Amino acid sequence: MQVTFSSVVLHPDYSWLATILTSPLTLSTIIAILLTLVFRIGIRQYATIRIMPDDENLADTVFSFIDKNARMWGARRDVATKAGSALLELMESGFSFEIFKQGATVTLSFDEYNFDIHVEYQGDQISIPKDMPSHEELMEDPDSFLQLALALVRKHSDSLSVTCSGEINKVHVHFVH
Repeated sequence: MQVTFSSVVLHPDYSWLATILTSPLTLSTIIAILLTLVFRIGIRQYATIRIMPDDENLADTVFSFIDKNARMWGARRDVATKAGSALLELMESGFSFEIFKQGATVTLSFDEYNFDIHVEYQGDQISIPKDMPSHEELMEDPDSFLQLALALVRKHSDSLSVTCSGEINKVHVHFVH
């Protein structure tokens, strides 16, 4: 009686593993793929566009910018759609209420876990409402429509923040990928 200590004989269910590990080409290919995935973690990609108040095709500009970059970076479609809706709402309200008088610089950033929109502009600082304006507020105060738009942006996103640095205001819209 002969006893074999080969992993294939002792564990015949794992014979496919022996096939992979004994081939240098297969093993090196798997290692290369795994290392590529590991080293891509944390790599952030950026794209920037300047949007002006006289842009006649604002929706096309916003959605094509986000769609093009989201596809190139491999972002999920649902996240790109939410980001496009939030950015369009922010841009339309910013231009309608003349907050982005001199235009706005929009920077997208993406890594494997986060999809972020950074909007920089010169103009009045905006405040993010905690709640949606009531029906009465919408009927009585025209400025409450801006609060409604910002509440919608906050609802589309995972987080929304506004900071001011000198004359430059920055809006950060974050989406978990």
